[in-house]
Amino acid sequence: TFVNTKLAEVYEIKGESIDFTDLYNRRETYRAAVPSECGILLAAVDVQIDRLECAVWGFGRNDEIWLIDYTKLLGDPYLPHVWTELDAYRNQTFVHETGAKVRIRLTAVDAGDKAKEVLEYCARSPHNCIPVRGNPKPQLTLCQRSKSATYPVYWIATDIAKDIILDRLKVEAQGPRYIHLPEWTTQEFCSQLTSNERKEIKKAGRTTTRWVKKTAHIRDEALDTLVYAMGLFDITPFSKNMDAIFEAMGSEPTENPVAPEVKSPSARPRIIVRNR
Repeated sequence: TFVNTKLAEVYEIKGESIDFTDLYNRRETYRAAVPSECGILLAAVDVQIDRLECAVWGFGRNDEIWLIDYTKLLGDPYLPHVWTELDAYRNQTFVHETGAKVRIRLTAVDAGDKAKEVLEYCARSPHNCIPVRGNPKPQLTLCQRSKSATYPVYWIATDIAKDIILDRLKVEAQGPRYIHLPEWTTQEFCSQLTSNERKEIKKAGRTTTRWVKKTAHIRDEALDTLVYAMGLFDITPFSKNMDAIFEAMGSEPTENPVAPEVKSPSARPRIIVRNR
């Protein structure tokens, strides 16, 4: 690799990432919509110019994570009906393996685009709907609240979150720090989840790392939803109260549960596109 040290030009070292086919090939059949080891559900919404991309991620003990649902709500976010659809999405229930019906505890909504609409929407549900924004700059914690009264968002350190996600996607054994994907997960979703790579950048004798897209046109909404959900989890007390959460559902997750009879994949939840 050519390096012009006199001009201190920037050059990049080959990036570090995960192959999306590795994730696609390890998809699994859940024993229920929400597996027994999953304690809480958090939703994350990525706002695009013509849709909302909504994911529900489940969190359990020891940093274990499950993808529970992924839905696209089509429509211009400037229009009220899209947010009405989001209300319905957030209010749905999912059947836990214990038989309990569980709801989404908190929702993070991307305020990077359509900020006015997002802030107004979250203000209507201030206790369980939080505006968030990715921050590529260094900050002390994974998620911290803005000090601005006019832009009251939670800033998420995207590079820190993506470092954590990359390390966890490398975990091959189910259990602590593993990220589970259900059998209905598409190749496109896996591609988006692995759409970024960590690169070393050398300039003027100094080496730094940054996260960039693998290609200019690759989509990364799925990755963004996991970043938002992890930031949301970081600022909540749920990780410290997981025992109480499981007790409230009336069951403790077992280390080696016996899987019940599984319905055909066609009868299970799938990625849905809603357009109304």
